[in-house]
Amino acid sequence: MSADLIYTEINHPLIAHKLGILRDKHTPSWLFRTMINELSVLLIYEALRDVKSVSEETEIWSGKYIRKKIPADSLAFISVLRAGIGMLDAASHSGSREPCRVIESVVQIKTEIEQSKPDIIAIEEAQFFDYQEFVSTLKLIIRLQIKTVISGLDMDFMGNPFENIIYAMGIAQKVDKLSAVCVVCGQDATMTYKKQLNSLRVEIGETDLYEARRIMDIRITAKQMELTTALRDYVNTRFSRINKFGDMFSAAEVHLDSEKREQKVTANLKGGKKHFFSEAVDPADMYKAN
Repeated sequence: MSADLIYTEINHPLIAHKLGILRDKHTPSWLFRTMINELSVLLIYEALRDVKSVSEETEIWSGKYIRKKIPADSLAFISVLRAGIGMLDAASHSGSREPCRVIESVVQIKTEIEQSKPDIIAIEEAQFFDYQEFVSTLKLIIRLQIKTVISGLDMDFMGNPFENIIYAMGIAQKVDKLSAVCVVCGQDATMTYKKQLNSLRVEIGETDLYEARRIMDIRITAKQMELTTALRDYVNTRFSRINKFGDMFSAAEVHLDSEKREQKVTANLKGGKKHFFSEAVDPADMYKAN
């Protein structure tokens, strides 16, 4: 059985004001989190406008009182990706929270296990830990049969998998892979784009340093010539540089043509509303035309 989703647009000046702060790229992290919480309360207020309540007798200073109550088991709040997690604090009926530990080494988890004997462990940003220490700690957790939830990036900004995440995925009983939204084309992102290009694989930063992007889909065709593996790899390598410099394009159509003793390459780059066309010709060498 399926039900139609009901969408309600809340057109209120206060919400528009707070959304503007939330979307401003210069908004600091602490203010961003504050706006998430305040907007959540306002949205929940509107969302529960028609919710059914029950009557319950309680006592106040003057005696018995019949109050209205929303049953805790009548609602379910589900966060969408990481951006929705911050809204759950405002949506929680109990207001309960679990303390987190900031650790410098994954080995510290072993100490936490000995001291608090937890039933469940949640590890965030698992890609940052030392690989050997991470593997050793997970083996201990498995041996003690402690339920564990691990999250982190699966690839660095160069497209290389993080060893910790690959190992965790291999031994996990269940894996959920989520995608952010590409800031350029609006489709599912496939990589983390680093704005300040350098050789540091791990560098702490937020939106000032990283953006969710989509690896460019390169489609290569050829006319009157054989599209060899070597030539295809050469084209892919040349066009992949666009992912590291400037705005990323979501797709590239590349056509190689060998006609009248000329080697010609035409390329059409697409990304959101941006479209660029380029053509290059070399008398004899297709690689130079690229």
